[in-house]
Amino acid sequence: MANLDAIWDRARIDLVVKAVDGGEDMFCWESAHRIARAALRINQFPQVRALPTDEGALLAAALYYDVASVDLLRQGDIKPHELFARGRAKKHREQSAARMSERLADILSEKSGALASEAILTLNDRNVQSIEGRILSDARNLNDVGLLSLWPAIRRSMAEGNGVESLIETWTRQKEYHFWEARLNESFHFDDVRKIAENRLGQFDRFVADLAHLHHGLDLAI
Repeated sequence: MANLDAIWDRARIDLVVKAVDGGEDMFCWESAHRIARAALRINQFPQVRALPTDEGALLAAALYYDVASVDLLRQGDIKPHELFARGRAKKHREQSAARMSERLADILSEKSGALASEAILTLNDRNVQSIEGRILSDARNLNDVGLLSLWPAIRRSMAEGNGVESLIETWTRQKEYHFWEARLNESFHFDDVRKIAENRLGQFDRFVADLAHLHHGLDLAI
């Protein structure tokens, strides 16, 4: 059995990057940590618990699934707000899997390393076969839903010079085109996770409604 604490510790070293002011930028680490924690908790859901899951492989894949982006940031090839962007090419996933295998070679067994690599490589595939891959996919997609999505959105908006109005308009358009309904139907392998996503989406809808109310000064009406 893999040493899970050792995986956590190694990943923190690899995912905490230097901030512009010379301090630590925790965005990469916190995002991966959150997705990994969600993956381990999904693994304990009743409909998942009975399935034969390699916990070390699952944790490794969840923490390192986009480590190639962190390497690109350190090399100066992307900007901080471009971290953890969706739609990375197959080559990018291959680089993340290779980096994970290299960094955890002394912690994961060959079998666990292969399972973790497969989960990373198939992350964007519709028909993921491995249980580790399906759990990782659900954990990552869940991270995109609801209030947690605000932090990367704000990070991008600030870099691009957008304000509150942009967030409200984007959400309004997504509702008009039923974007999130399609995402909920297509993005989750486990019903229990989909239900959580639905709840998070409802919370976000109420938040944006309150935000728009304040932004337009409607609470000031006499």
